[in-house]
Amino acid sequence: MTENEAIDISYHQYQEVDLSKSIIIVGFRTTGLVGTIAANYIIKNRELNRVGAFLSDSFEPMAKIKDGRPSPPITVYSGDNIEAPEDINRVTIITSDIPVDKSVLPHLADKIIEFAKENDACLITTLEGFQTSKKIGHDDSKVLHISNRESTDRYANNLPTEVLENGMLGGMSGLLQYKGDLANYPVLTLLEDAHKQFPDSRSAAKLIEILNILIPGIEMDPEPLIEEAEKIEQEIQNSMNQLQQQKNRQGTKESMPYVYA
Repeated sequence: MTENEAIDISYHQYQEVDLSKSIIIVGFRTTGLVGTIAANYIIKNRELNRVGAFLSDSFEPMAKIKDGRPSPPITVYSGDNIEAPEDINRVTIITSDIPVDKSVLPHLADKIIEFAKENDACLITTLEGFQTSKKIGHDDSKVLHISNRESTDRYANNLPTEVLENGMLGGMSGLLQYKGDLANYPVLTLLEDAHKQFPDSRSAAKLIEILNILIPGIEMDPEPLIEEAEKIEQEIQNSMNQLQQQKNRQGTKESMPYVYA
């Protein structure tokens, strides 16, 4: 894509739904895929419906197939009202199953903020993973959060998270953080350390636990994600043991990378 090529992003509405007072949860591909894992778990757990999608010729040319039907890869889901305090009464999910080109990300971030403001949503919350060196099966880390404005702090005040005081935040979460601030719109980011080499359902489960506190009416059980994580971790451990046995037979101490798919 050239610098002078126009990037046009539109929103297609599948269902007319009142999205006012929504918390918009953004789950894109990130370290350990924790954003997409958590977002898709919420969609399934809360039985959310597809209500819209973002469209652009600048996106990767592919369709997401779900229940035998095609959808654009960046899709919006929402459901019935929930009983929650404060100004949140609906959960809306924006999720992407494709990597988005970095030249397109700023335009998509602008469109998401525009979408949130036009629909009178109360908060954007992004789910983010960051690379770690933690051992497989360990989950003693603490979820971090970033609040882009003082008016956003009230959403995080009661969360058992720590503030990320200094650092760099890239991708969609970073863009939504500072662009939301410029647009006077609240954005909260939840960050959990995750394994880079494989889908980290355990870290996604920790984000679900925090969302249960942020939105009391949502009441999601993270146990299925933890069980899935244990299965993946066991498969990886078995693969690593097999690789070690192979290295021992070959009589080499060379480090061998592994990939889970």
